[in-house]
Amino acid sequence: MKKTPLFLREPKFTKQLNAMAERTLKDYGVGHLLVEGDVRYLSGDLLEMIALMLEEPEVRTSSQFKYYNALMAQKFQSEHFYAPKAAYEDYGACIVLRNPHIARNEEIRLKTYKTKANKDNMRNYYLGHLSDVLMIDIQMLAAERLGGADYDGDTVHLYAEPMLSACIQRNYTGGLENEDNLPLLKIPSAEPLIADAVDWKARMMALEGAS
Repeated sequence: MKKTPLFLREPKFTKQLNAMAERTLKDYGVGHLLVEGDVRYLSGDLLEMIALMLEEPEVRTSSQFKYYNALMAQKFQSEHFYAPKAAYEDYGACIVLRNPHIARNEEIRLKTYKTKANKDNMRNYYLGHLSDVLMIDIQMLAAERLGGADYDGDTVHLYAEPMLSACIQRNYTGGLENEDNLPLLKIPSAEPLIADAVDWKARMMALEGAS
């Protein structure tokens, strides 16, 4: 039909296309859509963590100084992420969703960190084999914007779908920096009851309230 558009006027093909459109609409309504992406463990920049293991500046060796200086030159910006061995096409920016949570304000849009193909790039050389990890700058409020995610084994969905990325982009006021990003998810909590620990009556009231 792409080569011969006149087929679009034939009832047989029109019926087939309408059926495909109805099926896509039905799948969209229940969230059954195939998109490019994967599931990864959320992590900070592990290359920066390695740098923290070096000796103090006054006792570092020359090779450690060389490593540290090279690391500072390759630190990616806060609105970027690094996902080694991604099997999908790079569209410049991807969507990170909290897993298994399904709620508003648990999504963030980040740019893809560009690495060099050769082994001169330290991040590729040391971390390029970690295909199940999504690394972000811990100074970025990405974890907080994912509903309070942390780095103790939380998993996230990483999507490289342009249409989904365009929809999420509507929630941004400008770029992808913290000040232009989605609002933080705030969970209200009750005010704490403050009492004198020496007062035995206050302690008994606290025990009665807990029971």
